[in-house]
Amino acid sequence: MSGSLPTVPGFAEIAREAGRYEVQPKHKDVPAFRVKVLEQGTHKFVAHPEIGLGDASGAVDYLAGFGTTAEGALADLLGALAKEFAQRPDIDESTIIWKARF
Repeated sequence: MSGSLPTVPGFAEIAREAGRYEVQPKHKDVPAFRVKVLEQGTHKFVAHPEIGLGDASGAVDYLAGFGTTAEGALADLLGALAKEFAQRPDIDESTIIWKARF
């Protein structure tokens, strides 16, 4: 994306949606999900997945990825998710929390 984001009195932040991606993990118990990448300023991108990962106590971990490009933020997020999937043998349908508003 190019161009700067506007600053408007009364609004703390304005972000532009830089892309939406659908990803299919290789983990057998994780279904396909979407990732939204937002541009939050010049060379500042953040990737948010449609899912979070819950644990036995009910806490939910919502990971995010950061980068200087949309693709860099996506790669950062997917790398973190892949590491989390590998470290969590207990992931199944009950531990995947879908964001209602995506």
